[in-house]
Amino acid sequence: MTLKTTMAADVADVFLDTDGHAESVTFYPAGSEDNKSTVTAVVDRSHEEGSREVHGDGLVRNRPQGERLRRSIVLELSTDVAVDDTRREHRDYFKVDSEMFVVQRILGRDDDMQSVLCVRVDPIREKQPAMRG
Repeated sequence: MTLKTTMAADVADVFLDTDGHAESVTFYPAGSEDNKSTVTAVVDRSHEEGSREVHGDGLVRNRPQGERLRRSIVLELSTDVAVDDTRREHRDYFKVDSEMFVVQRILGRDDDMQSVLCVRVDPIREKQPAMRG
């Protein structure tokens, strides 16, 4: 076993362990309901409402009360998940805790892991993603 394969196994065993850091999310490649799959990812919610961290990406909305709502998350997932951030039509989506997020861009990628910035789809103000059959 090489160092590279050992490290890849460690990523899967440690970081993408649903008993620890990771959770199961649903991936919709190109917005396709037919091709959806359940994948394991570490969900970084520090960019959401109530956090004090400012990331600089994603949409920020003002509520009537003047509160600011950060609507982005970062998913850390395996490069085995074929995320495409170049499409402007039929974009990739993730469902996390029953909320839909559209892929904004890939923040970083190495041989085993990738960081993907996603923005929540607001079901009231924005059109829900058109799932393709």
